[in-house]
Amino acid sequence: MENYVKINHLYKTFKKGKDNLLVLNDINFAINEGEFVCIVGGSGCGKSTTLRILVGLDTEYSGEVLVQDVPVSGASRDRGVIFQEPRLFPWLTVEENISYSLGNLSKKEKKEKTREMINLVGLIGFEKAYPKQLSGGMAQRTNIARALANKPRLLLLDEPFSALDAFTKMTMQREICRIREAEKSTMIMVTHDIEEAVYLADRVVMFSSRPGSVKQIVPVNLPHPRNRNSEEFVKIKKIIFDEFFDDDIKRA
Repeated sequence: MENYVKINHLYKTFKKGKDNLLVLNDINFAINEGEFVCIVGGSGCGKSTTLRILVGLDTEYSGEVLVQDVPVSGASRDRGVIFQEPRLFPWLTVEENISYSLGNLSKKEKKEKTREMINLVGLIGFEKAYPKQLSGGMAQRTNIARALANKPRLLLLDEPFSALDAFTKMTMQREICRIREAEKSTMIMVTHDIEEAVYLADRVVMFSSRPGSVKQIVPVNLPHPRNRNSEEFVKIKKIIFDEFFDDDIKRA
């Protein structure tokens, strides 16, 4: 399905004392079903605000935000979200954290679905572990499993690997590619990491500095798994980097 997500003339302001602070300035782009899109930009450019609007956590904006041609007016089980921090319940085990998200399913259905998700994210053997017993990567795997448990058609990721060390981060990037292939979800990810965006995305949407607007949309027509050192990969990364670097020079 083309244009599974549509954002048309999106504006967002925040109150700052007596003034209005414009954060998003006429955002326009669309995402096809099954596509992985990364939104990149510097701090404060409105990346996470855009994601919160898509999740349905922020409804105070002007413009049009549609998922399957339906205006986003609140949270929905069809839209899963993964935040920067896992936000697991510390008093629940891995399997209990995942099961908790499954709402009113029967006990048997919850058990089967939880087992499926634990297998999907590679946490077999850690079902009874508590969050304090998990590494950062394992906690984020649990978070991903919880977000995927309800089979959302759209998965929204807000810098989910930013707190991880470099090696764990690369492992999780490979895992999210594998999970995407298995689940066939549409994914939108916010990141400030250009290499991460090129490694994961079908297209990279570049936001300008505040107020955020769409500077450019860069296609990444490379097969998976992607070689970070290939000439084509480095070329695309340089295109994005140079665009932001030129923007910094102009503001200097």
